[in-house]
Amino acid sequence: MDEKRNALLTVGLVCAVLFVLGVADLCNSDRVYSESENRVLASRPVFSWESLLSGKYGDAYEEYMSDQFTGRDKWVGIKTRADILFRKKEVNGVYLGSDHYLIGVSDPEEYTQQMEDSRIVSLKKLVNRWDAKVMLVPTADNILTDKLPAFAPCYDETRLLAKVKESVGEEHYIDVYSALQEHAGEPIYYRTDHHWTSLGAFYGANAIFEAMSLDPLDLDDYQKTTVTDQFFGTTFSTSGVRWVAPDSIDT
Repeated sequence: MDEKRNALLTVGLVCAVLFVLGVADLCNSDRVYSESENRVLASRPVFSWESLLSGKYGDAYEEYMSDQFTGRDKWVGIKTRADILFRKKEVNGVYLGSDHYLIGVSDPEEYTQQMEDSRIVSLKKLVNRWDAKVMLVPTADNILTDKLPAFAPCYDETRLLAKVKESVGEEHYIDVYSALQEHAGEPIYYRTDHHWTSLGAFYGANAIFEAMSLDPLDLDDYQKTTVTDQFFGTTFSTSGVRWVAPDSIDT
């Protein structure tokens, strides 16, 4: 009897919570943009029998409910803290690296041989058409390897870059990987964003100059100016982590 009563109480509690949240959702107006996630949120889908029967309406409505859920930002924060409490290496597609680096995950299983080969073929056609040079900038997980969690899997870009170099020809290929790796101990990538910093771009520019047999730039010829010390980037937005210090942007 007690088990049956407990089961009924549990069901009643769940229904009550769903009812309260449902009423709250009806009372609250939809949000267009999420400041914390830095993205546009899904809007209510337009109903049609065709979209309902095809399943598109159901998928769109599920995405809409997920984005417009009452108190969504707080729930995401709670989930993130729970993930960290259970010592997860990756949260919402972002590695929690050392020195407060948030590094985007590049899952090796997402990249197939066919995908690589087809894109390299397309790239080679463009190079031949324009007699162009190619510089593919590696992502932070391939350069800042010492900041990744132990045994964290990442897509090996050196193998892809070697294939690109062989395909387009050495005279068309600019090696920026080596230049960035040489300066991996410097702030060449943002801690809260997937882009390289102005300093990283400076070393990238010198890689281009070297490939074109031009005199390199001298860092001492430039004066560093901090334009903001309150920058939060894409990886910060998607991770759900809200206790990391902001980045600075320098010119």
